[in-house]
Amino acid sequence: MTAVQKYGVSGFSGSGTRKTIMIFPAVYLLLVILVLAFPLTCAAYVMPAEQIADMMTANFAKFRTLIITQSVRSENLKNKDIQLIGRETLWLRSPDLYYLERDMSFSDPLIDRRGTGSGTDDLQNRSLPVNGSPETRLENYFLQCGMDSYFRQLFMAGGEDAIILLLKEMGIDSGRTGLTRINGAIAYRIGDGDPDSPKLIIDKERFLPVFVRCRVPAGSEYNSVAVTFGDYRRLPEGWYPFEIICHVEGSVLRKRFSVTSLKVNTPVEKSLSKIPEFNNYSVQTFEYYRKQYEGSPANDIK
Repeated sequence: MTAVQKYGVSGFSGSGTRKTIMIFPAVYLLLVILVLAFPLTCAAYVMPAEQIADMMTANFAKFRTLIITQSVRSENLKNKDIQLIGRETLWLRSPDLYYLERDMSFSDPLIDRRGTGSGTDDLQNRSLPVNGSPETRLENYFLQCGMDSYFRQLFMAGGEDAIILLLKEMGIDSGRTGLTRINGAIAYRIGDGDPDSPKLIIDKERFLPVFVRCRVPAGSEYNSVAVTFGDYRRLPEGWYPFEIICHVEGSVLRKRFSVTSLKVNTPVEKSLSKIPEFNNYSVQTFEYYRKQYEGSPANDIK
């Protein structure tokens, strides 16, 4: 008796082998289809806003207080020779308290140099400047009153619920998310996909906010404020942007904040105020200076 006959495997040399050979291409084809389809399915999935916000706030969860010293440069996009340069110190306590002091040494006298303090109360201590065009003066004040403090709440909110509420205040629809590109890199988008709509853009790899746009409420001649976060540096407590650029879209001025010193979780001894809501910056502050301008002798200067 042969070995084949002994173990009874002679049957596999016939039709069984042919069946195996016929099944193999079908299984292989199915595997190829699954491999190709699986990444496409994953790429199409976008996390909801709550999950993106949770991943984002994990980068800043250890921030309780911040003391920021920063240089401030107001840049005229039409005339690069006109710039306002100064220094600010900003105290922040999570989630929404702040104090701001200014030491401004302007290279162009578009704004009165007096006045430091907290919140919009300090506006009463300033006088309207008499130099520069009416548009430049109004736009400059629009950006003057610690607007960056408002957007720094993204790094102090402490949790996804607070972020979602902040986005709602900014006019950003947290029910819409998607993928987009910014500076050539893929990023998450919270908000409508329309290019001019309010939105928050978050870096896909590190979950760091890189751009936010807020629509200015009715009553202002401008459409929106765009803010870019850059020069992120990793600290023991988390990531923080060392450059923030604010721009009232449609205006001639852009404001650049560059951090020169940052202290994390140091006791704050200042009397802090609540960071004003965005409406305070975009309507009340702007209209306050508009009225001051209209009633000022500076209005007659050409």
